[in-house]
Amino acid sequence: MGAGASLDAKYDACTSKYKLELTKDQAEEVESKFKELQEKGTEEAELTEQMEALLKSFVKTIEMPENATYSTIKDITDAAKTVKVDGHLCLGSHAANEGEDLEQGVLAQNGIQWDAGQCDLSGLVISGLRLKCNFLGNIDIVKVVTTLVTLDVSECELESLAGIGDLTSLEELDCSENQLTELPDELSKCLNLTTLSAFKNKLKKLPGDFGNLVKLEEVNFFNNKLANVPPSMKNLASLTDLNLGGNSLKTLPDMSQWTEMQKLSVHQNKLMNNPEFRRVLPTFGYMTKLEFLKMDMNKTLTDLPSFLPLEPCEDTIGGYKNVVKTDNPGGVGLAALEHFEVNGCAIEKIDGKGLHLMTAIKTFNCQNQKGTGLKYPSGHVAVEGEEEVFAKPFDVSGMAAFDTFNIEGNVGVTQLPDGINACKQLRICFFQGTNVASLPDGFDKFEELERVLAPLCCEISDDAKAAITRSCAKERMKNGKMMPGMFKQM
Repeated sequence: MGAGASLDAKYDACTSKYKLELTKDQAEEVESKFKELQEKGTEEAELTEQMEALLKSFVKTIEMPENATYSTIKDITDAAKTVKVDGHLCLGSHAANEGEDLEQGVLAQNGIQWDAGQCDLSGLVISGLRLKCNFLGNIDIVKVVTTLVTLDVSECELESLAGIGDLTSLEELDCSENQLTELPDELSKCLNLTTLSAFKNKLKKLPGDFGNLVKLEEVNFFNNKLANVPPSMKNLASLTDLNLGGNSLKTLPDMSQWTEMQKLSVHQNKLMNNPEFRRVLPTFGYMTKLEFLKMDMNKTLTDLPSFLPLEPCEDTIGGYKNVVKTDNPGGVGLAALEHFEVNGCAIEKIDGKGLHLMTAIKTFNCQNQKGTGLKYPSGHVAVEGEEEVFAKPFDVSGMAAFDTFNIEGNVGVTQLPDGINACKQLRICFFQGTNVASLPDGFDKFEELERVLAPLCCEISDDAKAAITRSCAKERMKNGKMMPGMFKQM
């Protein structure tokens, strides 16, 4: 630091004690303060005390050691009346009474039996609190800390979030892995919320005005008991990452405003897209920034939704007519989509609907469709009463980045999709369990092939087998090791 070894020793010891990483400005302030005290002839004990006080003023995170031995919150508040010297500052009465400018409180994984009568946190002015893995039951002792911006109450045996509406500054809430059966209506008061994680609960319903939380960007409701979501969710135009997987949804809300969406997971539901049952999924076509789409294990899904921006029409089932909105500001087609999973459904055919416009696609997994398995209808798919816009069969010739293609276990498939011989970057191709009778021209010339599984019924020449085997036998880096691939007929 330039002020001598004595300064280095003083503040190095203190920063180690409080686990501080000083900024440049803080380090300069420490050096200046030390010089000032030395010039005044300050005695050693007082100098050390003042230096420690300065360093403590830089602490912005209060932490409790994980797996601590405290059994109640009272033990913590009693212990926290004096500052610990083991590298942690403890949340307690000293923080509230002395008014330290603390930003984060970490009391995770202590197994504490919380009792609101033993602790009053209303004097705390902190922006974050992490309480994961304690026994809260409710958030009564937390809701008084109205300055909170982030709150983690995951794995806290919560049965209610009553009082959450008092935390109007909240931006991030993690209440996952609890016993919640519903989110309270007052959650809609948390208008600054951008991230909500509530996976692995027992949620059966969401507030009707959930869509008022228009700043939400990331939402995770995976593995709950939701049979539907409120129509107001269509208003969540800032969403970039939504996980509704592992529920019992039969349909989805209108998604035409979800133009910022990048990752959407709706797997393991009961989605249907069948007009005969008056169940038609809304179009996915307005999510032109979507990069990841997971729809697998919807065993009632017999037909893919449209991936084109269709014209709205309130008089039709699903709210759209079969006419493409060609002047859509975001473009036409999911040109940003890289990963698409629709395994283990009951898809009967792959045709049109904008699949051929997924020009950035790298991974397409569509194996093991229930029943006779999917087919690729040939020729154009007619759009009744309208011009045949973008109505083409499944054609992958424009998918230059195509890396992984899996259609195994679909006995209705008799050929690989049109244009696959143009996908020179293809690395993995699984089509065992299909009735593909031959390989398209040029398939054996692909130099990046790494793993290929084909059905026994597929006639492959000896020269083609040798070429594919050579490509797959090349050693490639995988999980830090050089490993060969595999080619097999089975």
